[in-house]
Amino acid sequence: MRPQLTTRRHRELIATTTLAVTLGAMVFLAFLLFLGLTAYGMLATLAVMALIGLGHYLVWGRRAEQEMRGAAGTSVAKWRGDRDRPAGPSRYASGE
Repeated sequence: MRPQLTTRRHRELIATTTLAVTLGAMVFLAFLLFLGLTAYGMLATLAVMALIGLGHYLVWGRRAEQEMRGAAGTSVAKWRGDRDRPAGPSRYASGE
C-alpha cells in the first residue's frame, strides 16, 4: 500500500524533485548534442559527486538536522519571550 502524500511539504518535495530531474535531463541532452563523448565524463563526475554528497548526508546530515531543529525551537522560545519589546535596535541604545 502506498502512503498518501497530501501535505504541502510532500507536494513541494515531489514538484521540486520532478523539476530538478527534468531540467537535469534536458541539460545533459544538450551537453550530449554539443560535446559528444565528453558529456559521459561529466555525467560520471556528477554521479561520483552525488555519491559523496549522499555519504556526507548519511554520516553527518541527520545529526546536524536534529541539532538545527533543537536550535530553532530554542530561538522561537526566546522570540516569544521578547515579544513585548519593539523590533530592531533601541533608539537610545548609543546614549545620544
